[in-house]
Amino acid sequence: MHFGMAYWHYPFLSRMRVLKREILPRTTAEQYGERLHEYTVKEAIHDGAVLGFQVEYTNTIRDDQLTELVAKRANKSLAEVAKMDSVEMEKNLLPSDYLNKKHMWKVVESIVNRSQRKLGLYNGRGNSYTALLTTSSISQAQRYYDLFKELNAGKAPFTISKATKERLPDFPKIAITYSVTENDVNSTLNQDAMRKAIRDYNEMFGTSYSLENIRQYNANINDRLARKQARYLSREEQLDIVIVVDRLLTGFDAPCLSTLFIDRPPMQPQNIIQAFSRTNRIFDKNKQYGQIVVYQLPHTFAKAVEEALILYSNGGENEILAPEWKVAHNRLKKAAASLKKFTLDPSGPPINELPDATLKQFAKAFQGFDKGLAAAQVYTEYDSDGIKEELAIDDKDIEAYTSAYNNVIEELKRRKVTDGSEEDDIDIEYELEIVQQATINYEYIVNLIQAYVSDSRDDKPAVSQKRVVEITNYVDRLKNNNEKLGTLMESLWRKIQANPKEFQNQNVQTLLQTMKNETIEHLVKDVATTWGADPAEALFYAENFDPKKESNPGEESLKRHMDYEMYKEKAENPVKKISYWREFKDAYSNLIREEILPLNQD
Repeated sequence: MHFGMAYWHYPFLSRMRVLKREILPRTTAEQYGERLHEYTVKEAIHDGAVLGFQVEYTNTIRDDQLTELVAKRANKSLAEVAKMDSVEMEKNLLPSDYLNKKHMWKVVESIVNRSQRKLGLYNGRGNSYTALLTTSSISQAQRYYDLFKELNAGKAPFTISKATKERLPDFPKIAITYSVTENDVNSTLNQDAMRKAIRDYNEMFGTSYSLENIRQYNANINDRLARKQARYLSREEQLDIVIVVDRLLTGFDAPCLSTLFIDRPPMQPQNIIQAFSRTNRIFDKNKQYGQIVVYQLPHTFAKAVEEALILYSNGGENEILAPEWKVAHNRLKKAAASLKKFTLDPSGPPINELPDATLKQFAKAFQGFDKGLAAAQVYTEYDSDGIKEELAIDDKDIEAYTSAYNNVIEELKRRKVTDGSEEDDIDIEYELEIVQQATINYEYIVNLIQAYVSDSRDDKPAVSQKRVVEITNYVDRLKNNNEKLGTLMESLWRKIQANPKEFQNQNVQTLLQTMKNETIEHLVKDVATTWGADPAEALFYAENFDPKKESNPGEESLKRHMDYEMYKEKAENPVKKISYWREFKDAYSNLIREEILPLNQD
């Protein structure tokens, strides 16, 4: 179908005004006629172009406190206040109610200790998401920046949770950006604060920005937050959260940005949609929604969001927002009940003897539970231990069900059963979404061991023994997840336990790196001796090996320096020369994958 010169009208253009109202059209519709089609965020979500939003409203002022506050300010009785709706009550709140340290510390604690899933800390080092914290003023943004600095210096009224530190020991890495002017009343103060923030940034990343080239500083923050360039895929080069007032809330495109933390009153409808839309770019399978957390005037803000979504989604707000926690919680409970109908009995009949229908019913039930658990985990209200106790399903049960599910899928694939009735149909290529929590960050364990070494002379025996048990458990978990690296760390840990004093002035990270280098060099030397390869060339090849590539750096040079005659002289059953390189490359590549790469997966 050909539309000729048709115009596509968007809601945000519908109130364009001009100066001469009596002569010129006042709206897009008056200028161009009625719109032919609307493409709103609702249609974009339906088309899979963007994600929906999960919005949470966190109230740092308790209901009883709010009631008493409103009664006092409005000169009403508690009974009269109780009859007021929540939005009406919040009209009595002042900006100062949200500018005190008590409130702001609650916000910081919520971000660092209750948002691990939102920020993707379980995705592994270098694979977490980024976030924005937006405030109502530059001075408020500066205060938040100072609070985060206090937090990282260990001076906060709370500690960063173990769950956070286990996954990302250097979290959170913070920056701040705002417009700096020269003629504002507070311009000197703002400039001085920005100089300090830029200095902190330079120390964190080895850059050399200043107030004089603040545009480059802002551009670098954009790049570091978006992580589109390869260099920013390294954890050492990454930012976690940027504090802003209005910057980056429009036009900024960063698919890895998952969350917008809002500590300010509601914005205008178009600004709400623009700000929310920084979070809902499609990125990876674990990012299911754009995450929004509101910390001010929750009921007022919820009403403003509802109105904005109605206006800019053509009445499709229910298709844009994720369900509330209560709904997600109930779905998870229902899915768990369906899964628990299947009992894992080791003495029961083997999977290959069960009928197709039974296998497909189990697979469908487990997929439902997997989706329900993954969806629930991103809510702030989700409490892992509490949920597992409520569902009567622990980590061992999940591991057992997961193992059984994988076996069932393999059996169904073997039988080539991909289609069934509508009632028990399953997606045989479904990818599990559950993120197991068994993986412990290598750096976190190193830090624990370093602290043990440094403090061992001062620890009381009971405290020392508690630390030993804790570290040993972490090392065991690392070993289960990465046997090669875990075994190396276990060896060093045993030596340290045997004689802590010997290691008190040594750096544990350096000791482990030395052990890894020595292990790799020994493996490479053995291979070189066996196959007649040059050790230096073989080591370079191993250090630059990418298992996803067919050809790797240093391959041609390694091939040129191979000595078939030396190999043939030492080998009991030498391969033929025509297949010598191919056999060596396959054997060496497998050794790198199985023995060397795991040592560098930290």
